[in-house]
Amino acid sequence: MANVGGPQNSSVHLRGKDALVLNYLCTTYLFGDGRLHHAKVDCGGLRSQHFRVHWALLSTIRSAGVSMNKEFLELSESVKGYRVNIEGVSNFSFSGNKIVYVHRTADQTKFLSALVILSKR
Repeated sequence: MANVGGPQNSSVHLRGKDALVLNYLCTTYLFGDGRLHHAKVDCGGLRSQHFRVHWALLSTIRSAGVSMNKEFLELSESVKGYRVNIEGVSNFSFSGNKIVYVHRTADQTKFLSALVILSKR
């Protein structure tokens, strides 16, 4: 799960192979010892080139990453080493046999709530 983005409630649209590589690098930098569970896959039909994957990641927070928000960075630092569950959805679009579009979102409210609860332990 790449925490790459701008202001809250904005999304980042990554395209092609570079999107998958960046996502992998960010995920392995931020989280370790994780289990990714794909809960459900939706598509628009037999000939659809668009797929939506619902997922949950249970993983140990390895790094706080980088944030312009001082309070969020402090919160992230305080929970390093704890396990957290993150739920989200990834959207994939294909052109032929190539991925041309990836859009991943996580339930930010649940994630932030989990971090706050962990920080109080």
